[in-house]
Order: sequence, then structure tokens, then C-alpha cells
Amino acid sequence: MKKNLVLTLLLVLLFIIKINGKESSQLILLQDAKLAKCLDGTAPGYYYTKGYGEGEQKFVLYMEGGFYCPGQTEEEILESCYQRSFTNEGSSSTWNQTYSDNGVNSPKEEYNPLFYNWNRFYIKYCDGTFYQSSKEPIVYKNTTLYFRGSDNVKEIIDDISKRFGLLKSSIVVLGGESAGGQASYAWSQYLRNYLPKTIKMLATPDCGFHVEFNNPDLQHKNAIWVDFVTDGNRQIIQPQGCPYLYDDLNIYKCFLQQYIVNQINVPVFFISSLYDQFFITKYLQIDCINGNHALVGCSDSDMTRIEGVRQQLYDAFNYIRTIKQDWGVWAVSCVLHVFSLKKSYNNEVYQVPEDSQITPALALMEFVEAVEQGKPLNDFYFIDQVAYPSNTRCNGLQQTNES
Repeated sequence: MKKNLVLTLLLVLLFIIKINGKESSQLILLQDAKLAKCLDGTAPGYYYTKGYGEGEQKFVLYMEGGFYCPGQTEEEILESCYQRSFTNEGSSSTWNQTYSDNGVNSPKEEYNPLFYNWNRFYIKYCDGTFYQSSKEPIVYKNTTLYFRGSDNVKEIIDDISKRFGLLKSSIVVLGGESAGGQASYAWSQYLRNYLPKTIKMLATPDCGFHVEFNNPDLQHKNAIWVDFVTDGNRQIIQPQGCPYLYDDLNIYKCFLQQYIVNQINVPVFFISSLYDQFFITKYLQIDCINGNHALVGCSDSDMTRIEGVRQQLYDAFNYIRTIKQDWGVWAVSCVLHVFSLKKSYNNEVYQVPEDSQITPALALMEFVEAVEQGKPLNDFYFIDQVAYPSNTRCNGLQQTNES
């Protein structure tokens, strides 16, 4: 009797361990890296979940976001990176051993209908330079700072390849959110060149598409910033071949997606808000968004600027549509920043067009399946044709938006 009870308890325990293993991704640090380091010198890394079933040979690499170290002078850049080095965005010293979310890294099919059973890799962001830097360490305020964003990406991709067979996959999706969304776009051609041609590959940036309109941040992405984080070796900036790389006045365009379209020959599917909450609050310095992601009490001047940004995004996406037949967009006229790590990723509140049932997750899933099956990709532009607040499901005025 006791033996049976012990055996039953062991089986229950093994089942719990198995379930918990699928619930959370496990942290892997590059302890033996050649150059790769976080800002404070600790090891960079990523979270990993093993794929199974139909997803066993499919890989999704997702790049974490988190702004960057801004500055118009070397002193300002150093100070912002110094401050960042004491946080989870500049050091791996306090990262959790496991990770999960309610979006693309979720093991639950209801939240993550496409990637729930894929090999999932959540790449942590700890360099503060959009994953673009490579230079010798600098001692600042008795602290050694490392700028190794480019090295981190390359060595993490190598590590995933050696450990988990990336080069034997059937399809690879490179995604990211916010600053990680910009990075997934910028690094997509590098990864495409890294993989055998027989492997399908695409990129899906989430809320990493920015425009010039009233964007003071572009003053920081200047020649001083680029030369500082690259040690003057601008050629390491991804994607390779930016036409403005040696134009000091326009080098910021190398960080704006619409200006580097021709450097990326990979299917790309953008997920975006036409009213990006981070852009509105951080760059436009407008504070009229309530806790329900609604625009409330905005002045006429504020709304003019907000609508100006929406129009530039709308025009940019439609321009891309005319020159990239194998790209796609899901862009909603509601206020939010980042969909793919939250329940908003597959939430019926966020649909384009309204009442179409096309959530970000569904739109991306159909795009990825078309890539897998070699089908035409010229009909995947889901761009809201109405302005705020006309998409009433998600305008936040009459309901609680679950983000």
C-alpha cells in the first residue's frame, strides 16, 4: 500500500515538473563568451523553451526591448549607460531563472496560437545600444562599462545554433518589441544570411517602427552616438549598407525602418499601433492617456501632433506596401505600446478592421503559414482605415482594455 502511494506521489511530482517545465522558459547565460557582455560586464543570455509536436523543428527568436542609452555627447551617453548598468537592462546579475508571458513566449495555445509549441528563445537586452555596439571597455566613475550589443547578438545566435540545432530548423522567426522590435528588423538580414537558404525565415517587429514627426530622440542618434558605440567602425551597424551611414546629418535615418527597406530582403510583418503610447508620452511629451489606454482631455494642439504621427505611420506603411510585395502590416488605431508580450496579442478587443476577428496573433499566424507554404504574401496589410476613437472595441472609452 505504501509503495503504491509513494509511486503515485512520484508520478504526480514528475507530472508537475513536466508541466512547470513547459510553463516557463529557462535562463541560459553565455558564461564562456568571447566578447559578449552586458553593460556591467556580466554574461548576456536568453530564455529557452523546447519545442514539441509540429513545432519541434520550428524556432522563434524574440528580442527584448527597453529603450537605450541616449545622449548627444559622450559624457551624456556614458552617464545614461552608467545608470542603466545597475538595472536588469544593463546587468544579468539579478535576472530570474525562468520567464513566461501572455504573448509569444506563452506555452498556452489560447494566448499564443502560433508559437506555443515552437522552440522559443527570448533574447535579453542588456547593452543599451539597440544591440548595435562593439567597442573596448571604458572606465567611468570607477565602473567598467562594456558596449557589446552587436557581439551579444552574434554570439547568442551562435550559441543557439550549437546547443539547439538552429541550422537544422524548418523555419525561423525573428521578432522583438519596442527597441527589440527595431533590433529584430535591423538584424533580420544578418540572420537570413547566417541560415541555409533551405530554411524559411521572416521578421516580425512589434511597435519598433518610428517616424520623424516631432521626434526629438533623433537628435541623439547622431554621428557622435554612432561613433561612440561602434568605436568609429560604422560598418558594424545593422542592417549592412545603410545609404546614410557616412552622412553625419542624416545618419539617424539608419535607425528609421522606412529608410532601410532596400537593405532587407526578408519577409517582414509589422505589428504596430498608429497611436503608440510610448511615442506619445516619451517623444511627444503628451500626457492625456488614462489607465485604460484612452485619449482623454487632450488639447487641440496635442491631438494635432498625435494625428500627425498617425498620418506619417499610415503613409509609411502604405509606401512600403507599394515596394514590398512579401511584407505585411497589422496596425490598429488604438493607444497601446507592444502587443506581443501581453494578452492584447490575441485579444478580441484589438482587431483590424474592427469586428473582423483579425487580432495581431491571427494576422501573424496566417502570414507565417503563408511563408511556410510558399504562398503569395501580397495580401497581408491590415491597416486601420479609421482614426481614433472610431475603432470602438479598443478605444478605451467604454470598456476596460486588457493589455
